[in-house]
Amino acid sequence: MNNKLNLMLLLILLLAGLTWVCSDTFFDGWPGSYCYAQEKEDKDTPAPKIKGGNDYAQKVYDGMTQARKIDLTTIARLQADDVLLVDAATPPNPGFFIRDKVQDVLRALKIPFTKVNHKDLETRDLKTVAALVVNCTEVSLSSQAVKNIKKFLSKGGYVFTTDWALDFFLLKVVPNSLKRGGIAQPPDQNITVNPDEKNKNHIFLRGVFPEGKNVSWRFRKGCRVFNLRKTKGFTVLVTGPKSMQKDYGSDIIAVTWRYGSKKGFNPSFTGYAKGSSDYVKKRSKKGVILHVASHYNQKNDGNSNVDANRSMYQLLVNFLLDAKLNLMYRNRPKK
Repeated sequence: MNNKLNLMLLLILLLAGLTWVCSDTFFDGWPGSYCYAQEKEDKDTPAPKIKGGNDYAQKVYDGMTQARKIDLTTIARLQADDVLLVDAATPPNPGFFIRDKVQDVLRALKIPFTKVNHKDLETRDLKTVAALVVNCTEVSLSSQAVKNIKKFLSKGGYVFTTDWALDFFLLKVVPNSLKRGGIAQPPDQNITVNPDEKNKNHIFLRGVFPEGKNVSWRFRKGCRVFNLRKTKGFTVLVTGPKSMQKDYGSDIIAVTWRYGSKKGFNPSFTGYAKGSSDYVKKRSKKGVILHVASHYNQKNDGNSNVDANRSMYQLLVNFLLDAKLNLMYRNRPKK
């Protein structure tokens, strides 16, 4: 009789535990509370005030103040060692002409970072790095740097690349991912971009297209168009006009995927209203890559559409937010 009672009690406890694990409370408390609000009272404290360095950055933070208070807390926790800006213009290539300056966007967003070059990546310890942000470049990686970056991705690191970094950086690290397309012909153009219909609720697109509006991004002559080698495991985020299909063989502007996974990376923010709890339900040991076929520093490109620049800033903020959460999760105290 006692054995039956003990067994019934054990089953009840197991059922209660399973119910808790499957609930939002579980995810809010682990790893969520550690990732974005180590103290529960973070949810009750005012959002940190981050003053943007230009109108575009300010619009990003103004839009996040109410709806994404805890996300702002996470962004405010970013340290210079969390984000490495890979820039070929620094030694050993002094004066090398860089076609993009994502560092200017990071400065406007008040996100601290450390600038490194391709040579640094051969020996730098990346264990405590959340993300590599790679400028458009024409400097190739060495085999040792490739090995180090692959290890970084396999351990959960994030990589963000733009334009010609596809050829000289990304395809060195993940050669069977994307394939080169055509090269944008002159003149420079403002092209209408849209969220991919299937993935419009992806976490990286949260707030990128306000009120579902289309925006116009600057597409400069010489930009490298790309396509997918295969669709499985890849998530298209942003597309351009259909005319790009005819002109360049692809209308994809931004794509993301999880390194070494065939399942893709498709967490959605729909249905959640708890700030960064959107992000903690898809933790993984593998890292994430996001590539954009466009220059990111557009403030001097003659593009007067404030929403265009703000949307690009928001995409980068969302990416770095998730990278920071993943870093905190990877480095959480082991029980």
